Amino acid sequence: MRKNINKLLDLFDFKKIQAPIKNIMKIGIDSSFVLVLFATLLLSLYIEFNTPICLYEIGSILLKSATMFIAFFTICGISFNKIQNDFGLKH
Repeated sequence: MRKNINKLLDLFDFKKIQAPIKNIMKIGIDSSFVLVLFATLLLSLYIEFNTPICLYEIGSILLKSATMFIAFFTICGISFNKIQNDFGLKH
């Protein structure tokens, strides 16, 4: 059991990710975080100024999408690095 836990935690070791993959992950996560901040701004404007419901819908959809993009870039970066290491494909 302990061996399986260590193997799972080894997948999320960001120090072993190759530099090009890490750069793509960083750019994707940073841009998604900016979208999260913008969605938060839209939602706070909706609460404070009682704007139309479409502003709430746009903010909500943008927040959900940006959060999924962050998860997507993280998971795909880790899995792509794992695939490259397993097949011996080095950049």
